[in-house]
Amino acid sequence: GGGLQGGGDLQGGHDWKVDTLFVIEANLDDMTGEAVAHACSALLASPGALDVWCTPCLMKKGRPAQTLNCLVKPQDRGRFLELVFVHTSSLGARVRAVDRVSLQRATVEVGLSLGGAPRVEGESQEGFKVRCKVATLDGQTLNVKPEFEDCAKLAALHTVEMTSLEAVQRAALEAYQKL
Repeated sequence: GGGLQGGGDLQGGHDWKVDTLFVIEANLDDMTGEAVAHACSALLASPGALDVWCTPCLMKKGRPAQTLNCLVKPQDRGRFLELVFVHTSSLGARVRAVDRVSLQRATVEVGLSLGGAPRVEGESQEGFKVRCKVATLDGQTLNVKPEFEDCAKLAALHTVEMTSLEAVQRAALEAYQKL
């Protein structure tokens, strides 16, 4: 795979993935924070949204504003442009092609035991299952991240050994390292 923007080969002999996507962006200087948040939620919930984010900016005459950004596949550009106009007060938007480079990813489940705590709903003989996202480059593991929702669910059980989200995340990482 080549690179759209840089003129060079982005693949560079690595096993990462290169995709040409599009960013749709619009500056919003006349919407409340709540309205911008609602627009972001609506865009993110729309099929085909790869990511939606806002960044603060200053417009002419020092007016505070937000730049709303949507990351979409080429075939979804028109539909998301329409959604930006429907869900915001924007009178115009910018559309630009970008290269996204992403690491190889896999999801690995690890079992967490709650030690001597009594069995609770959701716990099997092997313990609780926590999904971990594993990112690799050329076969080497660079990052392991326990799935937030799985860890938060376990932390909410307030067991003797795992009373915080951080404790559950640490335990999941330790379980992954033992695989």
